[in-house]
Amino acid sequence: MDIENFFRLPSSSASIFPKGSVGSYFVDELDAAQIVFIGIEEYRNPFIAEEINSQIPELPDFITTFKGLQASIDFPSMYDCGTFISGKTVEDSLAILGDIFLTLAESNKIPIVVGGRADLLLTYVENVSEHKKINVQPIIVDSYLSFDVYTDKVSEKNYLHALLEHEHIESVSVAGLQEYLVSSDIKKLFHSCGGHTANLSEILRDSEHFEIFSRTCNLATISFRAMAQAYSPQGDGLLPNGLSPREICSIAKTLGRLDTCTAYFLPNACSDNFRINPHLVAQILWYITSEIGHKSHIPTVEDLEIHGVMLEELPLMFKYNALRDEWWFSHEKEAISVLKPCSEKDYNAARNGKISSRIQTYLYS
Repeated sequence: MDIENFFRLPSSSASIFPKGSVGSYFVDELDAAQIVFIGIEEYRNPFIAEEINSQIPELPDFITTFKGLQASIDFPSMYDCGTFISGKTVEDSLAILGDIFLTLAESNKIPIVVGGRADLLLTYVENVSEHKKINVQPIIVDSYLSFDVYTDKVSEKNYLHALLEHEHIESVSVAGLQEYLVSSDIKKLFHSCGGHTANLSEILRDSEHFEIFSRTCNLATISFRAMAQAYSPQGDGLLPNGLSPREICSIAKTLGRLDTCTAYFLPNACSDNFRINPHLVAQILWYITSEIGHKSHIPTVEDLEIHGVMLEELPLMFKYNALRDEWWFSHEKEAISVLKPCSEKDYNAARNGKISSRIQTYLYS
């Protein structure tokens, strides 16, 4: 599949950026890249649907701003596809994007999709996981999550329902601003598929909490709808209690460290109701890509310090990976490869004869 045929070329080439800038890590050939950027306009907007292929899009400005930033050490090689040329219908667009995602997955490239809608995650799962027969564990950070029943047409209101029922979903973890996400009924719904829910305002009080919450995920969505209204020049569609730039960058940094993450989605960058500052988008991209470049290998048995704890006749095995400063645990009867994320606080609590709420959730839910 010749992916380049489906994109409007980026507005800048890698050659114009000086050595040491992020732009100098962009390559001219798709085959040479580890990360592939895909810009997507708001393809559902009926007012621009007929003119979208002739308009000069805003999305490449995000990537151009990103390319001008100073790079850190070990930045990965990257390729800029430009902006996706929308099909005549939404269904056409999703079908083409599904083929593009599958092509990139088969060549072990990590797409970072800027723009579009949050339900593009479902398009990725339906195409990549079904063809490669792999289970996925997405994490979704958004301000509003709807559980409408999925029928024949996908939307941001029903894609989550379709994800929860998909045969190749191992778990779905969501972090949002709605109070009902932590209700007992919603928690039971997500626990039934091995997933978790959390309220962003609570887990962001402790950066370690979010890191543990997301550590086992292998697909990531950070919706710009989660931004606070005060940080958008045109923020009518945002909530006043949304995320600050510092918080969303911290989330991006954490998700960039995910060892097995195969794709990142940053939807709603050009929503009808608000516009996100290109410099903020560029900074978020910087955190994700720099962490991908810095990642060490996935921990093996040799990397782990093993600590056994006998607690109320319940044998627990804690494993510490010093390379990444990460704690894991498992029941002693489980294989050492069946690790669940935890923290040093959970280990110390077990040593003192207490089972933390996190471990209780894993053991008894």
